[in-house]
Amino acid sequence: MARKVIDVVSKQEAGPAAVLPLKKKKTAAQKQANEQYRLEKPIAVRIEKQVFPESEPDIEPDPAVHKKKKRANPRAVKHKIKQGRGKPFFARLTALVLAVLICCGFVYLYFFYNRAVLLVYPKSEEISAKQEIKISVSQDKADWQNGILPGRILQTEVEQNMDFQTEGRGMESGKSGGVIYIYNSVSPVKAVPLAASTRFLSAKNSKIFRLKQKIVLPAATMKNNKVVPSVIEATVEAQEEGGDYNIDPTKFSVPGLVGSVLYYNIWAESKNKMSGGFSDEVSKISSGDLLNAQSRLKGDLAKKALADLGSRLPSGFILSDKAFSIDSFEFSCDQSEGAKSENFTCSGRMKARVLIFKEADIKETARNLLSRTLPSFKELSATSLAYEFLPKGAITDQGNLFLDFSAKSRSFDSINSQAILSGILGKGKETALSIIKQSNPQIENVSFKFWPIFFAHSLPKDSERISVKIVDF
Repeated sequence: MARKVIDVVSKQEAGPAAVLPLKKKKTAAQKQANEQYRLEKPIAVRIEKQVFPESEPDIEPDPAVHKKKKRANPRAVKHKIKQGRGKPFFARLTALVLAVLICCGFVYLYFFYNRAVLLVYPKSEEISAKQEIKISVSQDKADWQNGILPGRILQTEVEQNMDFQTEGRGMESGKSGGVIYIYNSVSPVKAVPLAASTRFLSAKNSKIFRLKQKIVLPAATMKNNKVVPSVIEATVEAQEEGGDYNIDPTKFSVPGLVGSVLYYNIWAESKNKMSGGFSDEVSKISSGDLLNAQSRLKGDLAKKALADLGSRLPSGFILSDKAFSIDSFEFSCDQSEGAKSENFTCSGRMKARVLIFKEADIKETARNLLSRTLPSFKELSATSLAYEFLPKGAITDQGNLFLDFSAKSRSFDSINSQAILSGILGKGKETALSIIKQSNPQIENVSFKFWPIFFAHSLPKDSERISVKIVDF
């Protein structure tokens, strides 16, 4: 199958030969026109078109359609091409103008508007001072020289109940006891009195029991010339507490009769087991439990009182727990010391007051106290100011409170900003830093900040556009 290559162009770019039928031969004028067009704009697109066998003739284009189309004018096409080529030029020109304007803006800001901030970090040292000051409700205004500040008293009364767990331990015990039967076989027969607390020694475990009351043993009887022992019932109690005395039935002797005839003729027996003896560890309220309860309740009431006073604190005043005073504290519990109980409840009531004073007054007192110790060529740091005070006793009935007052801060040599600026106007950043450090030994470090051209390397020549800031501590 044969293949034929033809040239195809767009309607706007088509030359005179493009409107002729494909099967007709080109005239010399048409060939010349096409050759001229190619030289001016050789942008035709070459495509391949499959040519069918000669048995299948090509479809002829409709001549009527080609007649309706206007032939393209090569000069008009060339004019349009030049217009298209001119568009990028205007875009490049616009970008160039914007770039020039931006550069001019930076130059203007740099030379006429840029500002600088000089941050100065001076060398410093710590200073401190102490003074006794007085807070008084009768003082109208602060007396800095004599250390007297005006104050106000706030009062409150609070109460509270608290439950406590018993921590104390103790032994609780009981004595064993029971009934014994005492025999009397003394011969010649006679009654024998036994005093209360007479001891009876058990044959088992050798436990001592004592009579609870005085008794008289009846005399024995004679029967067929034989002594028949008399017997009497008596109540006894163990000599000591504890479960060890709960002994089984046994016989008893009377140790107090040792060495006499009565020892072998008077004895006793128990028919039932002794009972009631015990010894256990139990919870008992101790003096430590009561003291701990008192301390905890007092502390909680003090916090409650401070919270109540703080809720009524006027604006601008200081409430310090160091100026807090307890006027009275009442304490009671529902159980006494030694009581057997797992827990107990206590109640308390407190009357308290606090002396308050203005925060501005106490700060000014600290500044005034430190300033009096400074030489004239030094300045006091404002941000490092600190103070503390400790009451010297309670608030008096007249409403006075004396405080041990101490203040501390950092100080530095005075810095002449105008003298520094006069030597660095218009200088480069590094040069200016070197000049400042060499001429001002009291300065530890310096740095610059620029705005709006933050990357500037030179200082403005106008001192109005440079500000000096002393960096506090």
